[in-house]
Amino acid sequence: GDLLEENPFTLFRSEDEKRKVEARKTQPRWFLRYPELISVLFVLLFVLMAEAWAFPFFDIQWSIFGIDNLAIILSGVLFVCGTLIFVLLWGIVSALIRSALSFEKERTHVSTIISKLADGLIEYDREYKVVLINSKAREMLELSNNDVLGQKITREDMEDRTLGNLAHVIFTDEKKNEVEIALTNSAGDAFDVRILSQTLVDEYGRPAGILKVIHDATRENLMSKLKSEFISIAAHQLRTPLSALKWVLHMLIEGDMGKLTKVQLNTLQRGYDTNERMIRLVNDLLDVARIEEGRFGYDFVYGSIREVVRQTIARFDLYVKQNKITLTLRESNTKIPKFRFDPGKISLALENLIDNAVKYTLPGGSVEVAIDMKDNFVEIIVKDTGAGIPKHQLNRVFTKFFRGENVVRMQTDGSGLGLFIARNIAVRHGGDIQIISEERKGTTAILTLPIGEELIPEKEEVYEKFITEL
Repeated sequence: GDLLEENPFTLFRSEDEKRKVEARKTQPRWFLRYPELISVLFVLLFVLMAEAWAFPFFDIQWSIFGIDNLAIILSGVLFVCGTLIFVLLWGIVSALIRSALSFEKERTHVSTIISKLADGLIEYDREYKVVLINSKAREMLELSNNDVLGQKITREDMEDRTLGNLAHVIFTDEKKNEVEIALTNSAGDAFDVRILSQTLVDEYGRPAGILKVIHDATRENLMSKLKSEFISIAAHQLRTPLSALKWVLHMLIEGDMGKLTKVQLNTLQRGYDTNERMIRLVNDLLDVARIEEGRFGYDFVYGSIREVVRQTIARFDLYVKQNKITLTLRESNTKIPKFRFDPGKISLALENLIDNAVKYTLPGGSVEVAIDMKDNFVEIIVKDTGAGIPKHQLNRVFTKFFRGENVVRMQTDGSGLGLFIARNIAVRHGGDIQIISEERKGTTAILTLPIGEELIPEKEEVYEKFITEL
């Protein structure tokens, strides 16, 4: 019904005819396609006007240089002037028309790109008047039959059935470059959108408006949820048999089932160690699933960060001795007050950082852990002399399952989840982790935690460093 109301004949056009119509729409206007012809016609018009102006003088007899007719003299003068003006106007008019033609093509090109974008695009000025909205944004916000260009949107429109979704998009926090919100369509179904905001400025550098890109994240979020649920179920199913196998192997190694030979003990020990790695992998998968579901469970209490660091380092004493690696703790004299954090989670994050450092450092190398205060933040620095991370892979270190291409051959075991977990723990505390690395020279990981309780986020959110380039 809507199509027939707009143009009933469009329903009976073939695909070729539709393409021709679209092509004609994008072509520049006829007078912009022939600038030289327009210039010639303009000059001819000028000469004709000059002749018309000189016509009354044809009856005046005035002898100049032997010519008795004033009209002929004036016509000659005007012809020479017209020729000079023609040369001048030819260049000016041609340049102007070519500029207009170039602008028209550019405008059509940009308009076509905007209309074909897979994401919605909205621009509005400082008074919240809609300046631009593409077809995808109209479709997502169900504004196809409602022309909102030039319309001022207010916060009261958030309750409006037609403009509600548009108002929610416009009045999201503009200070955040990226935010995700849930909207509801006319059928009552909820869908998620990710909104990217960019402030536009005028020629004086003053804010002139806001450009927002709207991406439908419903399918992505659903797939992520299904993936997390699958990982959680699979990990739970693996955990029980692995735990049972662990205790059986432990009983055999301890001699509870009878005395074993040295070769049998070595074989069982290798099996026990492999089972332990599998249990750690399962635990990492469960941690990731809980983080993505927002139920990792933090218990913030006032405590001493120095004590947590010392206890975490002590767990690596046996490993570094066996692999001839020097592990030291350097503490500054700066007094660090007690502050709120989750000791268990911070210990897990620090353990992952130290584990990476000692695992990828060759025998004879060193790992140093330092703790200090910088402004109102605690800095825990883990520095090693290990293999380092290739420069082109540094932007991927906080993604799930990432392992540097240069260390896969050094250590075959490893889940690639440690930094992802550690980064989310740091961000949940209002802090961060920075990685500085150079291949074959070593890596420095800097964990920062705020002293101020007001910097701790109110709720748990998933943070993952997305791959921007490969």
